[in-house]
Amino acid sequence: EYEAMPEAQQPKTDQEKRDQWMIRFSKAIGRNLGPFYTAWGIPISTSAKDSVKDLPTWMPTTEQTLGIETNLAKAPGTK
Repeated sequence: EYEAMPEAQQPKTDQEKRDQWMIRFSKAIGRNLGPFYTAWGIPISTSAKDSVKDLPTWMPTTEQTLGIETNLAKAPGTK
């Protein structure tokens, strides 16, 4: 999708790129990935999190991520 965007609308900073990736990925799968990114320490802007806040939150429950659920309640934008 980035390639199809007019150059003026393409994300330019690393923050804009992270935000766009999280927003587009969240909308593609129909799940809010904001808390997942926050749990992993990936900086996402408040406006990006707000844009997907109405989607159901997604957080994996594999052995590698079991400790993250305790921090999920602290992550902004969780449902």
